[in-house]
Amino acid sequence: MPYVNIKVLRGLLDEKQKAQLIAEVTDSVERVCAVPNPAFRDGIWVLLEEIQDGHWGVGGRQASPPKRD
Repeated sequence: MPYVNIKVLRGLLDEKQKAQLIAEVTDSVERVCAVPNPAFRDGIWVLLEEIQDGHWGVGGRQASPPKRD
């Protein structure tokens, strides 16, 4: 079954956004794979990994999540 691993900076997503991302990625995988078995969806794994601030680099610089107001 499909396994999707998404890495994001810790603090980028709140709990509601995490749940929405997991649901929408699952929907997309199910739609694209088009397996005609209703049980297929139950086997789609989505893993969100939160990377600690300063442990990720972009363009040669350490990345940080955007500041929220």
